[in-house]
Amino acid sequence: MKKIIIGLILGLILVGLIFFIIHMPPNSTSRSNSSPTLNKTPVTGQAIYDGINAHRKSIGIAPLKLDSRLCNNLNERKDVAKAGGGDNGFSEWIQKSIRREEFNRVLETYSSYEKNRKNMPGNTYPELKDFIDPWLSSPGNKLAIESSDLTLTCTYSDGYNVVVILAN
Repeated sequence: MKKIIIGLILGLILVGLIFFIIHMPPNSTSRSNSSPTLNKTPVTGQAIYDGINAHRKSIGIAPLKLDSRLCNNLNERKDVAKAGGGDNGFSEWIQKSIRREEFNRVLETYSSYEKNRKNMPGNTYPELKDFIDPWLSSPGNKLAIESSDLTLTCTYSDGYNVVVILAN
């Protein structure tokens, strides 16, 4: 009974967080359409991981640990998110790709510069800050990144699209 109540509470919190993120004003969302700083090398998943952990360290929160269980089909998740605008299909991906019962909570942070890609000079990419800064300006994403009870992660980047899975 206690597990059911905790599950319901966490589910309501997740639904509220998703609702809050979806209904934020366009200028505060993490789905970036602003012009990024141009970089000659793509931001890697490792760079995203390091950048998030550097921020967590700067505010006194323990770093996230990479967890391979969260990495199943992450490239596929990026493709679905990119095609559907972020949160599309996240629940389905969780059911298909990870053993949900192994985690108390699983959240996602997604950012894309795909729409700006055609306007960038050849062989240039957004910089790390072009992904991290908008997340930290978005209340829902900032809350997830700065949550001390989320301790596990897996990150993916193709240089224009980034997916971060956070869990505990």
